[in-house]
Amino acid sequence: MAQSELAQAVEESQRLLRYASVKGIPLGDELVSDIVDAKALIGADENDSATFVQQKKFWQAQAKLAKETAPASIASIRFATKEEVPWWRRFRAWITRSVPEALPVGEIAVGRANLIALVWLVIVVALMAYSDTASKTLQSYTANQEIYEKNRRMLLLEGASAPSPEAANALKVANELLQIRTSRQLKIMDDWVFWRTFPGEPDSQGHIQAVLVMTEWLLVVLRESLLPVLWGVIGAALYVLRTLAQDLASMSYSRDHATLHRSRYYLGAVAGFVVAKFSTAVSGKVLDDAVQPMVLALLVGYSVDVLFNLLNKLIEVFTPKTDAARKPESG
Repeated sequence: MAQSELAQAVEESQRLLRYASVKGIPLGDELVSDIVDAKALIGADENDSATFVQQKKFWQAQAKLAKETAPASIASIRFATKEEVPWWRRFRAWITRSVPEALPVGEIAVGRANLIALVWLVIVVALMAYSDTASKTLQSYTANQEIYEKNRRMLLLEGASAPSPEAANALKVANELLQIRTSRQLKIMDDWVFWRTFPGEPDSQGHIQAVLVMTEWLLVVLRESLLPVLWGVIGAALYVLRTLAQDLASMSYSRDHATLHRSRYYLGAVAGFVVAKFSTAVSGKVLDDAVQPMVLALLVGYSVDVLFNLLNKLIEVFTPKTDAARKPESG
């Protein structure tokens, strides 16, 4: 091993020893002595057989020290002391024509995770409000249309079953109000899909059917595809924020953790989409009326083990069971 590598190992062990002292982690006197005495190896010839015993004690002591300070490690403590300049400070420095200041990588990671969670939360809230409003408006429009048709048929009745003049006048007034209300609801749904030019006049049957079909299509896309993906990302964002707090508190945050956290968002999006499709197929419910897929998407985004357990159970259902031991055929 090169002398520089040995010196770096001794220096990092000293830093880990300092961390254990600050955190109040109890260590044996012999372990501390072996780490402290290793400073003498930095200037010595490592190929000198006289130093082999001390080198052996140092590496054994370093291994014991790593176990005592876990989950903090030499790599995580080294990474925790690193500083970088985040993009938002570079941008502010460019605006103010100043020198950007560096921040610890842990603080940068928390700021990035907070921003990602906030952005996706705003998107989900907006789309959920859009979807819920569209769904309730469509349901109300359908119910009002049914009442309107029922009243209209009663007004067309002749003979004994026909309503009295007073009742007929009340039905007529009610239908006029229903017609005004449904026109407003149709206008609202028409405005939601303003990027489409629908055929016919606003009150024509072709235009009305086109608006209803497009609104239903948008609800299907939102609730069956887009929203489960976004809820999976929100679940992943919650997981990243929680694990970041734990990693920073225990000084175990390292470059490997940062890479895993970035990949967690993609995994949450895929898991949310998959579990939403799977739950719909199993329950047979329309996503417009079921909250379960959204909840499952959030759960698997937060903990992908839920999805893996679900897939394992599905595999067990479709995997043919064979006897562990077959009885020999009697001849």
